[in-house]
This record gives sequence, structure tokens and C-alpha cells, in this order.
Amino acid sequence: MIGGLFIYNHKGEVLISRVYRDDIGRHAVDAFRVNVIHARQQVRSPVTNIARTSFFHVKRSNIWLAAVTKQNVNAAMVFEFLYKMCDVMAAYFGKISEENIKNNFVLIYELLDEILDFGYPQNSETGALKTFITQQGIKGQVRSISLSICFLIHFCFFLCSSSPGNWATDKGRAVSDHQSGDGADWLALRKRSENHG
Repeated sequence: MIGGLFIYNHKGEVLISRVYRDDIGRHAVDAFRVNVIHARQQVRSPVTNIARTSFFHVKRSNIWLAAVTKQNVNAAMVFEFLYKMCDVMAAYFGKISEENIKNNFVLIYELLDEILDFGYPQNSETGALKTFITQQGIKGQVRSISLSICFLIHFCFFLCSSSPGNWATDKGRAVSDHQSGDGADWLALRKRSENHG
């Protein structure tokens, strides 16, 4: 059925590669990269035939999922599998992005082992898969980083908005109050800095 499954990033680098049939080689990876991802004209068809090899592909944000075969397969079933694979990955680790795929590559290989058996699609229901594969996906660190940046911006704002004469003492109090977790002094410092501004 499906000879291989490849997941590419927007540059054409292979993030996940699973080959199920001997007739699919490394040349198939390069052929898809050159003829679809780096094509001069945008490829509109979701099925591309290159050198007697069929590439069924879908794109999610900057990620390409490509199922490869040299046999005559049911195209609707292959696309149903690709879309279901996207749904399963989203259920395990959220948004499909290059960072999430790199962080969860072991989980993705485990999912592929359960979903595809020698290229034949098996059970792809998320509820059933979570009984076999209990590992939780690693979600991107974007939210925690943005919260840290937000805190630093607010902290710098409070330091810079203090009057020049009291800047050193306010800075010392703000840092020590933050480290000790005393919110009352922190709020008093904020009100004082707003009154100076």
C-alpha cells in the first residue's frame, strides 16, 4: 500500500522518515524536495507523479506530509490517512510545527508503528491510540517564553520610570521584594513609580 511516509519542513529537510517497501529509496526524498517543495511554480495538485512514483502530500503551516508509493493505491484512503495523522499529532502535542515535530519525534515514530503496519493503515482513532501510547507530547515553549519576556518588560518599565534620585534604592527593593515573593511592597513600588511618571 503506502511505500513510505516523509515529513518535511519548509526548507525540504526531512524531519521524519519511515520506509515500508523496498522499492522506495532515498532518491524519492530528493525528488519530492526538488520537484514539489523547491519547484519554481507552485504545485497545485495534491498528487505528484515523479519517475513512476506517486507522492500524496498535504501541507500544514510550514510542514509537508508526503505518502509515497509505486503501486496503484486508493487515493482517497491515502488522504484520509494523512489528514487523520495530522489530527492524531495535533491531539498529542498541539500545533503541528517544526519545533513540535522535533521535540516529539520518538512519539511520532511510536504512533506510526501503531497506525501503519507495513504500509497498511490500521486503527487511527485518538482515543484507542491513547490506551496503547500513554506518553504525553511535548508542546512548544512559546507561551512560557512570552510570559517571561512580558515580565521582564514590565520589570524594566518599573525600574526606568522611577525618579533618578531613588533609582538605585527602588531597584534594590524591587529585586529583593520579587525574590522574597512579597507582593505588597511590589505593588507599593509600582504605585510610587506611576506617581513619579
